[in-house]
Amino acid sequence: MVEQSTAQTHLPVCEVFSSIQGEGITAGTPAIFVRLSGCNLQCVFCFVGNTLISTPKGQKPLDALEIGDTVYGFDFNTGGVIPTQITNTFSHVVGPEDICSVVTGHKKTFCTLNHTFYVKGRGWVCAKELVVGDVIYDLPASQACSLHMVESNPMKCKSTAQKVAMTLRDKYNTGEIIPYSRSRIYNGRTVSEITLCLSDKQKARLGYPHRIGKGAPVTVYNIETGIHNYYANTLLVHNCDSSYTWNWEGTDYIHNTKEWEKDKYVEEEERTLFTAKELVDKICELAGSTTGTVVFTGGEPLLRHKTDAFKEVLQILHSLRYRVEIETNGTIIPNNDVDMYVSQYNVSTKLANSDMPVKKRIIEKAMLYFRNNPKARFKFVIAAWVDIVEVKKLQAKFCIPAIKILLMPEGRTSEELDAHSKLVVEECIQSGYIFCNRLHILLWGGATRGV
Repeated sequence: MVEQSTAQTHLPVCEVFSSIQGEGITAGTPAIFVRLSGCNLQCVFCFVGNTLISTPKGQKPLDALEIGDTVYGFDFNTGGVIPTQITNTFSHVVGPEDICSVVTGHKKTFCTLNHTFYVKGRGWVCAKELVVGDVIYDLPASQACSLHMVESNPMKCKSTAQKVAMTLRDKYNTGEIIPYSRSRIYNGRTVSEITLCLSDKQKARLGYPHRIGKGAPVTVYNIETGIHNYYANTLLVHNCDSSYTWNWEGTDYIHNTKEWEKDKYVEEEERTLFTAKELVDKICELAGSTTGTVVFTGGEPLLRHKTDAFKEVLQILHSLRYRVEIETNGTIIPNNDVDMYVSQYNVSTKLANSDMPVKKRIIEKAMLYFRNNPKARFKFVIAAWVDIVEVKKLQAKFCIPAIKILLMPEGRTSEELDAHSKLVVEECIQSGYIFCNRLHILLWGGATRGV
């Protein structure tokens, strides 16, 4: 953790980079991004430990996987299943009420309410928004076998290859084997049942293999892969993304399940401490004479609003005529001596689809502050109609003018954005909201660090 002696004089920075603003009313503007470490909200997207993950060596329990292991994922650029390495592992303790079950075919999958599955025609959909009849992309056994052959191909043995060739020739000649065309359409499994409120019997099963009490906390797990997805119980699911800004040693989020007591992100390795002058010098170096906007993001940058270093950075940037934007989750009210130097607040208020408790993600005084601040705009991520309904309720409760509300389609690929954009555009036209796209996804093809 940042030492108390440096908390006022230094800012913990994960990265500083040059890009364009990809979201909000200034989208497309060249900007310098400063990503500060630390967040007061952490979203959990996980499965129970005995969930089977597809790997080149067969199905393995999620809680047995380690950093560096190889699993299967789907490459949206090539449209194919490929091996991908695990770059991080995670676990966390939740209550049984945070878990739901998804039944597809004869398989039942237990996961947190907000873990996302890739659904035909809908893109990434969180578990609690799945409906009976949805078709989730899966990994057919034939594909897994075909991919496994790349590493363990018995045809490398000359005698085996000769036997197979002779058998194919003979059975083809007798009509026992007929040729077929291989299709690139990937199979899916249909959702037959969704249970959000688990029975006592189902709760008891969550403790596998320890058989914990039916109301006891549950340890859930997730991984991060090189292509940001993997197959759980052969279903295509999204992985956990970039908690490198907040998930430090000493917190209750657990990394690397094999040595969970001690393996976490090491804060000193993920962030650098900058004095105000050092950070401004870095910003000016990257900005040159062409970039006049600085965006503070995170994590949650307003966690630092009371520090001398943050105030000093804003003051110097203002004197140098930089325009400052702050990306915030809207739960912290900034001090007046911070607000006076800010040009714009991009308030990304979390909806229920974040799986965060309402009392944690909706702070009434903060919502009213940003409602009344002319420099603030609210941005909501929309994946389904239920999200729009929630936005309307928040708008009515806090009397937020429609012109201050931006709706952004949920998505980590251009295909996902397309799948959700029509719903969002139609609602913006109907209600007078502002449509907000995600330029970084369109330009770089995914959630990419450093752009």
